[in-house]
Amino acid sequence: MELELLIIKTKANLWAIRERIKIARNDIETKRPDATAYITGALQSEKELAEAYQMFTDLYEHALSISRENNVLARRNIELMRRVKELETELQTSNF
Repeated sequence: MELELLIIKTKANLWAIRERIKIARNDIETKRPDATAYITGALQSEKELAEAYQMFTDLYEHALSISRENNVLARRNIELMRRVKELETELQTSNF
């Protein structure tokens, strides 16, 4: 699977899991408000999933930034290699 699609799928899965936990927690809060351990655990899980989702998003954006920088540096490297060849040719033709 292409990386972009895998990232979208993973983010969607994290969001969907968080939503299922939230729906279940809301149901428990309505039907069994005394089940505080379940409610607290669900809230903690929601928070952790939100943090994981955000970290995943931040890492992906950082990877994109590095990729863009890599492309810029690769183009610059090609330009510099071309210039080195030009200078080598110039040196050879000037009889040094």
